[in-house]
Amino acid sequence: MALKKFFLNLRNKKLGSAPEIERHSTSADKTESYGILFTTEDDAKYSTIRRFSEIISGDGKSVAILEFTPKINPKKEPSGFPSFSGQDISLLGMIRNNQAEEFMKQKFDYLFLADKTAHPAILNVLLNSHAKCRVGFKSQECLPFLDLMVSMPGTLDQLLDEMLNYTLKLS
Repeated sequence: MALKKFFLNLRNKKLGSAPEIERHSTSADKTESYGILFTTEDDAKYSTIRRFSEIISGDGKSVAILEFTPKINPKKEPSGFPSFSGQDISLLGMIRNNQAEEFMKQKFDYLFLADKTAHPAILNVLLNSHAKCRVGFKSQECLPFLDLMVSMPGTLDQLLDEMLNYTLKLS
């Protein structure tokens, strides 16, 4: 996986220097779709993602979710979310997974990064995403990948609530 990460990082640097997608925020009353991108951790995180998805879809908005699993654990129950894994990344850092490719093509009004750290594969999805506005945690490594960053110590639940709060205030 180290070689894959190297090429993913290289690919991300190249993509990061040539943005082709117009990015902007959308007012709350015109927002139609959200995306949620996250890395597999544990069952508590699945509950957090489901709760957040229910909150943002409450007004009839569409929500798509994509899970990244760096290493497949055959003993772990599947989450039921569309996903891709480290096995779906080619030796040269290309993501080869239909669910990930379809997710990147969607023109979300907001794409939320529901992680407090970012794997190069997640950053690659953010760069290739057609989302209008990419929202996530504030960190130096995410600076070129996100359009709105939120600094929030505490739980992931609190971070996601704060991200949503800021996107609603943009209107």
